[in-house]
Amino acid sequence: MTRTWLRSLAPTLLLLALASPVFLVGCRSQTTVVAQPEPSDYRQWEQATHRPHVDFEKRTADERKEYQDWHASQGHH
Repeated sequence: MTRTWLRSLAPTLLLLALASPVFLVGCRSQTTVVAQPEPSDYRQWEQATHRPHVDFEKRTADERKEYQDWHASQGHH
């Protein structure tokens, strides 16, 4: 009886094992990767938004997002 149960479960386990990388990669693509900005663009953003100079890595996630949005709005991609 146990062997029959395992045989019926095997295709499902195989499908899950084969499909899991697809789901993991799909989830990973939703994460935001913040690249190091160009120094001149970053300084321009700081000046335009009246912010003191702070290393980009030390900015909050919201501030980094604001910079990215500003950068994209300037025609930089």
